Amino acid sequence: GGVVPVNPTTPTSPTNPTGGGSYAARKASHEAVVARLAPSNINTNKGNAFCTEAQFRETKPACTSLAYMPEETIQMLLKLNASCNCTVTITGGTEPGHQTHAENKRVVDLRLGGPRGDPNNTDPLYVYIKKSATNKLGSDKNCFEKYVLFGFTFCDEKPPTPQHFHVY
Repeated sequence: GGVVPVNPTTPTSPTNPTGGGSYAARKASHEAVVARLAPSNINTNKGNAFCTEAQFRETKPACTSLAYMPEETIQMLLKLNASCNCTVTITGGTEPGHQTHAENKRVVDLRLGGPRGDPNNTDPLYVYIKKSATNKLGSDKNCFEKYVLFGFTFCDEKPPTPQHFHVY
């Protein structure tokens, strides 16, 4: 099979650096990314459903969008899934409502189970990242620990956020 383009339609406002465009263009982009990730069992916490037009106008919508996800983020997720014997679930993508996420930004949140900041956490994704990281960057005000893998930083994020790796 050929490579499905991440952005199969031209945004209606090409001067907008965040992707954007029409709702139909966003939906087509989201569906193209889902079509690449879902066969590897990489899904969103919302069953790959796309945000509604109304949700895109909310400040913190209860949806997960993969519209205009950068190619390097898609490749990282595919590599992570192929090498980790774990479930990769995206809980934060390119939808509005995050300080650091946006369309065309290489930021994604991945579901993480087990106790936060616990070095003995047995969540398979946590164990894999901890074992496979090419570097550890220590902790800071947002992260219990930061791990580097596949050219991305995986932050074991502190409360009050939902438990996840914030990946950038």
